[in-house]
Amino acid sequence: MQRVQHARGWSFLPKVTFIITLGLITAATGFKASAVDVFTDPVGFVTLNITNTGGGSFNMIGLPMENIASDRGNVSAVTSNIVTVTCPTCVSTSYGAESYLEFRTGSGQGRYFQIISNDPSGDITLNMGSESLLALGNGGSVSSTDTYAIHQFLTISEVLGPATTTPLHPATTAGAADNVLVFSPSSGFSTIFPRINGGATNWFLVGTGNDNTFPILPDDAMFVQRKGAGVSTNVLLVGAVPVVPIQTVLVGGGFNLVSAPYPESTVISNLNLGINAGFHPGTTLGNSDNVLVFNAASQSYDTLFLRISGGATNWNLVGTGIDPGYPINLGQGFFISSKTTGGYWVQPKQY
Repeated sequence: MQRVQHARGWSFLPKVTFIITLGLITAATGFKASAVDVFTDPVGFVTLNITNTGGGSFNMIGLPMENIASDRGNVSAVTSNIVTVTCPTCVSTSYGAESYLEFRTGSGQGRYFQIISNDPSGDITLNMGSESLLALGNGGSVSSTDTYAIHQFLTISEVLGPATTTPLHPATTAGAADNVLVFSPSSGFSTIFPRINGGATNWFLVGTGNDNTFPILPDDAMFVQRKGAGVSTNVLLVGAVPVVPIQTVLVGGGFNLVSAPYPESTVISNLNLGINAGFHPGTTLGNSDNVLVFNAASQSYDTLFLRISGGATNWNLVGTGIDPGYPINLGQGFFISSKTTGGYWVQPKQY
């Protein structure tokens, strides 16, 4: 698995188009132990439908679930890249780069950072990139009154199944197999596919090698390209429902491939995209930031932007007109073209 930084600056990559059906399991339980109320996150499942219309057709999906938290609690101390926590499992568990710490309260709420290491005393070292816990990029900071949760990243094998049993078509080369394409603002697309080699089948990251634990970030999406013959197929994704608003870093001056990260459908005007999130409106498509939603049926993009016209600002669908109710489907992924400075986008929950 590749090692990376936080959010959209990482070097692992994003997203695809599935049709998704939510099946929520009622597991938001609370119980009392040692005079402390302990609550689990809601859990459930979604069914991801990956279409296959032939001819190398594409799907784009986002992931509306996450792995169930393996630990949660209170922050007791903070340095630039270390949080000290009351960690029930730190003595017995060595967290590493396969895990991330998410802040659930405070000005860092919804931000997550990859874990480098932890020790039995509760010190957790985070991969902060160019940021500091004492001075986050959004102007906030982490304090000793904040709460946290630790999750493992979803992996390619958890999302699409082990390479030996995935419904995607395996082959000896990327040219013959179904491909998964993930995107980084800094390095573009990377390709991973179920590769048959020497009698074994593994997820293979082109240019690197076998990578059955390739990570998918909580706010990432990905493309799936269907090359092999076959019909549309379903993939069942089981996990926890995100319980805090996800805060996504939008890299300026380029494209960000992001996800609608909650198990619900919504509309474009409910995404909280605006100047406060580093998303800039304009009078034309060319001088404003854009949202590009891939349409699996037409194999093309729908392009939207916040248009300033006649003293009003409205979502505009290119070729159609004002469309604040443009649907963002459950499990949808989409590009944000941030032409200027970028920013920090808080995606509000609708539940």
